[in-house]
Amino acid sequence: MAALYRKFGIEMEGYINTHPDYLGIRDAKAKRDGSLRNNHWHRSMDEFGVEIATDPLTDFSKVERIFERMKVAGWHVDNHAGTHVHIEIADFSEQDKAKLLRFCKGIERIIFMFVKDYRNGNHYCKKLSDDFRKIFKPKENKLRRRSSSGQILYQTVMESRRYTDVPRDGLIGALQRNGFSVDNSKYYWLNVYGSRYKTAEFRIFHAVESLEDIRFFVTMAHNIVELVKHVSVEQLEFIILSLYESKDAQTMAANFLQLLGMDGEFNIIFNGPKACAYIEEKLKKKHFKRKQEASELMERVNRERIASLRA
Repeated sequence: MAALYRKFGIEMEGYINTHPDYLGIRDAKAKRDGSLRNNHWHRSMDEFGVEIATDPLTDFSKVERIFERMKVAGWHVDNHAGTHVHIEIADFSEQDKAKLLRFCKGIERIIFMFVKDYRNGNHYCKKLSDDFRKIFKPKENKLRRRSSSGQILYQTVMESRRYTDVPRDGLIGALQRNGFSVDNSKYYWLNVYGSRYKTAEFRIFHAVESLEDIRFFVTMAHNIVELVKHVSVEQLEFIILSLYESKDAQTMAANFLQLLGMDGEFNIIFNGPKACAYIEEKLKKKHFKRKQEASELMERVNRERIASLRA
């Protein structure tokens, strides 16, 4: 596995056949989770709903040891369980957090192609608000001003709202005061402000059944955070637009993994038919519209050429 530069933590929901009090895993602990069966750990039952939460880690070999112990304890999952990946963002400014939310809203449908459909629209894994895409977008009508020379200028959302000046409620509070429909929900699939840790919590992933699942999800979350930290808003927007120029969902997924530096390490496995169908339909409509526009342009050019010859 490629090196990870940031600390990470994983919360894996599922079931074991060993009572959690006797689990005994180093670098992780078993916690109760209200969405699972037998989350009170009644000893009369033969399975126990648990959340295995790792300590902050930098070494993936510890995850291998943790997951081996989980398997020995009879680890299994269902559609009530999920996986949360925490990636350290202690070095993120308010602007970096805004970039992360904006970019992740733009790639939301793409990520859901890799995630089982039961996470798509799940109450504990809500889609990000559409208004996150409006961050940094020029607001020409409301933000117009004149320079000293009289020239009309336009400011971006970040420049005009000065989010870093509101440390008490951060970006979300600033957005709310300026008319954006967002909330500080810890149940967004990307939780930047609801966590008590200095992490970005990716709640989007389905319950893991293999070590390869865990590797894939941790690497994806980590590399998204790294990309956003080191790339400008304009470059991130170009990336999103470029991904949606792909010819089909398979190509888009391959381009996405290549973008994150994961193309040589992981195979493309589509787990979300619902998201895949949406992407395929969106790309089909986009390409059809392009062909229509090209055809109309050609017809207009031909008409103008014929008219000029007759003249």
